Amino acid sequence: MATPTQTPTTAPEEPDPFYYDYDTVQTVGMTLATILFLLGILIIVSKKVKCRKADSRSERSGSIGDRGPNMQIL
Repeated sequence: MATPTQTPTTAPEEPDPFYYDYDTVQTVGMTLATILFLLGILIIVSKKVKCRKADSRSERSGSIGDRGPNMQIL
């Protein structure tokens, strides 16, 4: 039986696993948000700008409608 005059035993102090360095969390969060925001803008802009090379196959061989009257289709 414990009496009020006895000193309680103390357990060794362990570091709190839920301690966060809020400055680092805020800095990393804002950096990731900025990168994702700029990536999203880049994707949107790249879909609006069509940058295609000319199709060289259609220029060399010609299409069916470009054939002259002396060409026959077999």
